[in-house]
Formats: sequence, C-alpha cells, structure tokens
Amino acid sequence: MNLKAQLKEILLQIDRIGGDARPLILSSPTEEQAIQLVEQKLGYQLPTSFRSVLSVISCKCEFSWFLPDDLELPYALRQIFSGQLE
Repeated sequence: MNLKAQLKEILLQIDRIGGDARPLILSSPTEEQAIQLVEQKLGYQLPTSFRSVLSVISCKCEFSWFLPDDLELPYALRQIFSGQLE
C-alpha cells in the first residue's frame, strides 16, 4: 500500500469511529529545479531524504485528524487524541 492509500485508510478509520478526519491534501511531486531554487534561497542543501520526498512523493501534504472526545483510550495513549502532518 502506498503512502496516499495508507493516509486515506487512517482517515477512513478515524471517521468510522466518529472522529474528525479532515480531507487529505497530497500534491504532485515537484521538479528538481524547484528544489534547487529553494536551496539557493535558503543558502544550504536540503537533506537527501527530504529532497526525495519532495521529488518522488509530494511537495505538499495536509493530513489531520481528531479522535472523538468520548473515546476511552488506554492510559498510556490518553495524550494522543489528534494528529497532524503538514
């Protein structure tokens, strides 16, 4: 299963239990030239792994969710009631 499918499945399951699953925004990858332009403006080279994400997976990602307020979680997980990836 690819990343987009995995993220969509997580949001589907959050929605299924009554949570708030925001729409997934996953843009197309970017061109090498755009990455180089950003690096020039920043004055340093981005890590290889991050460059790979931008050029192979996506140049923009919005992924967020919130569990239902009344969901009983195990004690060790009580602080994990939402998630966000941008």
